[in-house]
Amino acid sequence: MSRMKILKPTVLTEGMLTASTALEVAPAVYDPANVYAAGAVASISGVAGLVDVYESLQGGNVGHAPTALGAWWRWLCSVYQAYSTAATYAADDRVQDNAAHLVYQSVLGGTNLPLNDTTQWQLVGATNKWAAFDSTIGTATESATPLVMTMLAGPASGIGFVELNGQELHVVCKTAAGGTVIYDRIVNLDATPIESVFDWFFAEREQLGDVVLSDLPAQYIGMEITVTVRATSGKVGVGVCKPGKVSYVGITQQGASVGILDFSKKTRNDFGGVTLEEGAFSKRASYQVFIDHFSFNRIYRFLASLRGTPCFYVGTEAAGYEPFIGYGFYRDFSIAVPYADYHMCSLETEGLDQ
Repeated sequence: MSRMKILKPTVLTEGMLTASTALEVAPAVYDPANVYAAGAVASISGVAGLVDVYESLQGGNVGHAPTALGAWWRWLCSVYQAYSTAATYAADDRVQDNAAHLVYQSVLGGTNLPLNDTTQWQLVGATNKWAAFDSTIGTATESATPLVMTMLAGPASGIGFVELNGQELHVVCKTAAGGTVIYDRIVNLDATPIESVFDWFFAEREQLGDVVLSDLPAQYIGMEITVTVRATSGKVGVGVCKPGKVSYVGITQQGASVGILDFSKKTRNDFGGVTLEEGAFSKRASYQVFIDHFSFNRIYRFLASLRGTPCFYVGTEAAGYEPFIGYGFYRDFSIAVPYADYHMCSLETEGLDQ
């Protein structure tokens, strides 16, 4: 049996995200005549508003095109062009509203209406820098390794992640901004099951994508949290990163079940042939949780308060049971009172589409 926990995320406002290696605003366009120092950044515009950002790897960098990479440059991240009232946009062009941290896509060509005009603009989602902190699965903050994000989220007792992409997750907490380290934990994101020598050499790597850490020291009101996702090379990313408060519900009973809701399209023609079009899916889980009678009122009120609020539902933190971590909402809950000292809570959860 395992402890059932729920992490209710803190809404992260602009001032709480104090640093990120995933840029939001495109730096100056690359100038072949400019001498770039180590760590300097430059941008090159692509198609449909995409802007790639590159970082200089050494000083005295002049005349070396960033797209050649090699010893002089590395790709850092991608952003979109900032929206301008003076520009004219083609259909499918994307722009950023850097003040609102949102990306829009044009559905018309040769025009430029305000971003709140839905006849031209369709909301895509958060900018790359803020994608990990929205409430959507399927968008991600991505950059070259390492991706480092620092936040002041208040007295958080836990932090949850969805759609991690990398080899290592490193979470460090300090008493305050620049203060003393009070929490330091590294999570190996390689979930490949190794059962034989053959698996060691040839098994396809499995990514550990969903992680919840529920033991952060919440007594520090001004706590600074730094999240780092690393890989040996290439791109890393975080789909969802949510610090917040962890609440203990009860003891998860044997017999809990997990599965998915599949939104793929299945079309059958007149001859009986079936065509499958892969779509999104969402996790689902069903729990029976023992709660003590002292917690009856608290848990009832707590669960009722979570309606309409995406949370992390953790049926167990045991290694190898990642599907029991779900980021979403409960479809239904009920609490039966069969015993004087213990009650039974039935909880049905559903994850956000991914």
